[in-house]
Parts: sequence; structure tokens; C-alpha cells
Amino acid sequence: DHEGNEYYEEQPSMSINVEKGIYHCFSCHRKGNQLDFLAEYKCISLNHAVKLRDILKNANESLIDWQLAIDRLERNEAKREEYKDKFKFTDKAFRQLKLGIEGPGRGLGFPVFLYGKLIDVINYNPEEHPKYRKRKNSPNGIIMPYEQWMNNKKHTLIVAGQKDLGIALSKDFNAIAITGGEGEIPELFLNDFKNRTVFIAFDNDDQGRRGSLKLAVALKPYAKRIKVIDLSKTCKEKGEEL
Repeated sequence: DHEGNEYYEEQPSMSINVEKGIYHCFSCHRKGNQLDFLAEYKCISLNHAVKLRDILKNANESLIDWQLAIDRLERNEAKREEYKDKFKFTDKAFRQLKLGIEGPGRGLGFPVFLYGKLIDVINYNPEEHPKYRKRKNSPNGIIMPYEQWMNNKKHTLIVAGQKDLGIALSKDFNAIAITGGEGEIPELFLNDFKNRTVFIAFDNDDQGRRGSLKLAVALKPYAKRIKVIDLSKTCKEKGEEL
């Protein structure tokens, strides 16, 4: 209804014309095009609906190719054990994140999925600078792993970077990372934090502290409770992380 509450009908009264890309709900009288529907469904502005539509429309990464990357890592037992020992990831975290390797020297690949589409791949190689490399022109501010997190109502732990994400998932936290780094806000997904309890554990440095506060302020109108975790009491070195 107009207050955002769900309602159920024995005789549904929603008309959707897929060919024309329009809808009309005869119960609440809302109607419009695809963008209107997306904005209503996600509780976002029309501008953000356009941005989300374009992200999905421009997703041209091959799911088949990424499955090959997953299989390549599965077959390379030595490399898989090296990553498990170096990053302290569990087999469960490998499966949850659908990790893979695209080729020699590419590092460990973290795919970014959104509504079944592969929109980005972030390669992590701690021996290189920068350690993280995204696809050119790929979007920032995307929650990963999105669908898995959406279906899990446990308290949310937001961490900085994909390595920390793998560690947190290996410890059975309901953890997410936001693509683009600690200064990014998941503006397309803020309403998904509604009524959630959120803990933010970014790196022990100035960037991490600024990013934590910026994110907490953005989430405050939505989340039920927000706690910024000060890692400096345990991770005493500057820049030390989860």
C-alpha cells in the first residue's frame, strides 16, 4: 500500500504488460513504466532507478567464462591451498563468494553478482600495487554478496575489502563489502538496511575511520542500530585490518 506495507489478495489485481513495459495495480492505483516499477519496488528515486537499470543493462561479463574461472581454481589444488593458508578462508567462503582465477598472475578473483548478472570481477593480489583491481568503468557502491546477504537476517558486519569479506564469512558472520572502498556509500541499496543491526569494521587508519563515520551517517535513517567498531585496541599497527 502507500505506506509501504505488504498486502495479499485472493484475487490479484495487478496488470503487467511485459511487451509495453508498463504496470497498473488496481488495488493501490499505482501505475507506470519499468523505471517507475523499479523505483517503487526498491524504494529508490527515479535517478537511482535509471542508474540501477543501466548497471544491469551493461553487464556483459560471461557467466560461462566465470564458471571456467571457478573450475580452474577447483582443479588447481596447490593454488587453492595456498590461498586458504595465506588468507585463512574456509571452503564454505570459497563457495559463498564463487571465487576463481582467470589466469596466471591475475590473483584471486572475487566476482560481483547482482540479480543473477555478473557486473564486475575484483582481482586481489597482495604482491601488486594496487592490491585490488576492478574491471574498467565498473560501478562502485555495490554490495557483495548481495542476494546472500538479503536472505540472511542476522546482524550485518560491513568490512573493508574483499579479503576481509572472505575472512568474515569464514568466521560465519553475515558479512558484506561495498565495492569501491571505504569511502563508498551503497546508495542504490540503502533501503535494504531497514530495521537491520549493523556493525562497521573498517581498517585502523584515517581512511577507515572517515569511511566508517560517513557510512554510519548514511545508514542512520534506515538501520535499527549501528555500531562502529574501533579495531585499534586489537589491531594496533596503522592500517591493520580485520
